[in-house]
Amino acid sequence: MSLRDEHLQQALRHAPDQDLAPSGKVREHVLSYAENAVKSKPASWLKRCLNVLQTWRVTSWQVAGMGTIASVLLVVVMVREQLPDDSIWVKPEVENVAKNDVEKGNVAQNKIETPVTSA
Repeated sequence: MSLRDEHLQQALRHAPDQDLAPSGKVREHVLSYAENAVKSKPASWLKRCLNVLQTWRVTSWQVAGMGTIASVLLVVVMVREQLPDDSIWVKPEVENVAKNDVEKGNVAQNKIETPVTSA
């Protein structure tokens, strides 16, 4: 039954508690609140991105290929931006001298010599 039913409208008009019925303004507010509650809210940008990632299907070899490309690009950028100095490389002759000193026992074990200052 809807409110357009003539018998229902007549019964409501003659109801003993007719003056207790809410006003039209209250009815409008209740209906607008209910409509707003039912409306679907727009999804946030994070939820949309997650939905795209979930629906985007790739095979395992495609993921491996993209990972390899990303790794190679990272290494290339790192090497290009900062080449290592020659000073960090140990020169072979210095290494041989250090080995000879250790073998001969010419290396001072944990001794730190402080320079003498003249006053």
